[in-house]
Amino acid sequence: MSMPPRPPCGKRRRKSPSIRKKPEVAAIIRAPLAAFIAGAPIELVEAEIRGFRLRYGAYPTNGLRVWGATARILGQLGAILGS
Repeated sequence: MSMPPRPPCGKRRRKSPSIRKKPEVAAIIRAPLAAFIAGAPIELVEAEIRGFRLRYGAYPTNGLRVWGATARILGQLGAILGS
């Protein structure tokens, strides 16, 4: 008789130091699709984040900047929907 696999169970004694205390999402905004379709403006931003100088592209919308993974995903969606 074989037993089905079971996931390991346990209890952590303390929180992992890799867990962020600040929320990942600062705000939820509504932006028009036109802000992300091909030909939409992309700002070149230079900033210091956690002691590192960064240069990145961001979509300006509603007075804010959409950047990083969110910008990449929305840019790909805009490319698909805009074609």
